[in-house]
Amino acid sequence: MATENPDTRGFSETAMRFVALLEPHTPFAVAIVKRQCERCGLSPERLTPPEAAKVSPLIAAAAGTFVDPGALASIKHALGLRK
Repeated sequence: MATENPDTRGFSETAMRFVALLEPHTPFAVAIVKRQCERCGLSPERLTPPEAAKVSPLIAAAAGTFVDPGALASIKHALGLRK
């Protein structure tokens, strides 16, 4: 579970939701969230719900590198993104 991962210590609730969404599909969930936040100039420790809309497409695109198409469709759906 994401809350037990020391790499997520200090993550905001919003960032933790992203990690929890990705963890069942890839071991790289934390790295994906951290890196995509950085690309947007955001911090996972201070990520807010309004900022989530900015980083969601990048997280989905990055996850696509590591997950099968069915899982990616599920992730995109959960993020409110179209295929």
